[in-house]
Amino acid sequence: MAIVAVATIVLAGCAERRVTATTPQTGVRATMARQIQNAVDAGDGDMQARGLRQRLAANPDDLEARLALAHRYAQRGLPDLALEHYRLAAIRFPDSEPVALGVAKTLREMNEGTQALVGLQAYVAMHASAGWELLSLQGILLDERGKYADAEVSHRAALARDGNRSSLHNNLGYNLTLQGKRGEAAAEFHRALAIDGNSEIAKNNLAELEAGTGPKATGPPVNLWKRVASSVGKVVAGPPAPNAGGAETKK
Repeated sequence: MAIVAVATIVLAGCAERRVTATTPQTGVRATMARQIQNAVDAGDGDMQARGLRQRLAANPDDLEARLALAHRYAQRGLPDLALEHYRLAAIRFPDSEPVALGVAKTLREMNEGTQALVGLQAYVAMHASAGWELLSLQGILLDERGKYADAEVSHRAALARDGNRSSLHNNLGYNLTLQGKRGEAAAEFHRALAIDGNSEIAKNNLAELEAGTGPKATGPPVNLWKRVASSVGKVVAGPPAPNAGGAETKK
């Protein structure tokens, strides 16, 4: 089985400019016009989505509503429309970490992991204070592309931001297993279990490592992000519990 990264990502909302009939069409405004048409095509039967669109019509700078709407479209199986909302948000708020996460995660869900990684790396390079969620996702995307040494740097950077997350130790352990660093990997799985003794993922990874059946560094890991996908764009109050965040890589 492969190590799964499970991260809870808290996303704030985002805003856009209001378009008037007399404003010349630019690339950005053309994108916005397409987004509006897509929303119409998606139907108005969704009362939650309709309410969020009404909030945005009244206040285009409502970041929370923008990201919540993107999440809603993702839930309805419309990732392309969700991605447009995130990208519109990125135009207005290029320094927003929740927006950067939304773009990268949605691209990953659309099997555009390479594009997600490029954008994520560019954001991290420009923001020295990037949080553990971004660094962890960057590490997982690098692992998936077989860039294990670079991924290790990202996983360790995520742990430097928050070393009390079982999932982050588990992910580093998985990465070290891929590199053949079995002793270091086992130590990370033990650290993960010291934080969360109920982590079945870390237990299984450690057991398979000790049995000599862990992954070989001959291909990318398999990461399952079902729990993460369901949380993209969700606005929650306060930080997640210490053991709740971080996508876990599972064998």
